[in-house]
Amino acid sequence: MTATMDDFVSGIGRLSGPERLLSAVTAPLSSGAALSGADVTETSTLFRSESRRRFPTWTADILDEINDLIRQPSNWDSFGAKKIDPRAASALIRVLFGVVREDSAQPRIFGTTDGGAVAEWESASTLLRLTLEPKQAASVYYCSEASGHEWETELGEEPIPLAAVVRRLSSHY
Repeated sequence: MTATMDDFVSGIGRLSGPERLLSAVTAPLSSGAALSGADVTETSTLFRSESRRRFPTWTADILDEINDLIRQPSNWDSFGAKKIDPRAASALIRVLFGVVREDSAQPRIFGTTDGGAVAEWESASTLLRLTLEPKQAASVYYCSEASGHEWETELGEEPIPLAAVVRRLSSHY
């Protein structure tokens, strides 16, 4: 199944690893909307129950960065970039907080010229990039110079569960 950004926004998308999806928002963000830590709750798609869990201390910083991204106008990079699609930001939050734990390293957050949103973790020899573009499949890119492994695939099809890769990367920070 190809998971698009809209699948994650509507809550239909699949995540590898534990069957969990984060309900960061209940509907796509409007261009003037803002998120806070209070908006982040964990929903188990397996048991349909909701619970609170501890998120990394950088959660508020990431939400601020994403809020700043969606407030940027078109041409935010001065090279004709599209305005960041609030649905891409919402989808990124859902996936991101679905795979991180309290001790996870903080990713870099940035926009794409096509209106998408990216979370990226980088250590001395490893790169992990999660990209959500409007009207495209969510993608994951992984490259480790230390192990010689490199792959790029649609989210949900990665050879190693995304949460495990984030955990492994976080242990090297």
